[in-house]
Amino acid sequence: MLNKKLEKVVDFLVNNGVDANVDKDIILYGLTVAVEQTVSIISAIILGWIVGLVWETITFLVSFSLLRTYAGGYHCKTATNCYFMSIGTVFAVLMIVKYTPQGYTAPICILMLLISVPLILKHAPMESIDKPLDENEKEYYRKMIIRNLIIECCIILALLITKIYQFSFVMSLGFMVSALAVILQKQTKNQAS
Repeated sequence: MLNKKLEKVVDFLVNNGVDANVDKDIILYGLTVAVEQTVSIISAIILGWIVGLVWETITFLVSFSLLRTYAGGYHCKTATNCYFMSIGTVFAVLMIVKYTPQGYTAPICILMLLISVPLILKHAPMESIDKPLDENEKEYYRKMIIRNLIIECCIILALLITKIYQFSFVMSLGFMVSALAVILQKQTKNQAS
């Protein structure tokens, strides 16, 4: 149903000003991804609001997305599965944040960084079947991963030093989920081979 409506939007765009040489399938794909991501983000923020952790939700989404964009990782076969897996992951992260005693968040944060950063550095970028990477892309993605890891680790360190443990914990959970997505994709790829 969504695809039919988006196809109408694409037809309208092509018939009213978008360059006729532009591939309609590319426009449709881009619109579909934009709608799916917008719905997922809004749903996650609503979930964060229900749980009482809106800023933590936003922090997790940003931290995770900065790594996931370049590190890659597991991809669901359908948009519906992706949506439910994304929301399930956000819900699990929020429950961990909500129910982890404050005194444990800093040491767990450091432990997660010590586990996730080496895993990401060793295995990322992880290409998917739908998005193979050539050597130039792998090199570029690797540089972006390292840059984003350095930036986020500096932010986490600053948060730990200033004793803002809740948000350093949330960001480290973003690292851990990203590492798990990369490892899960690696396992999926190995099983397919």
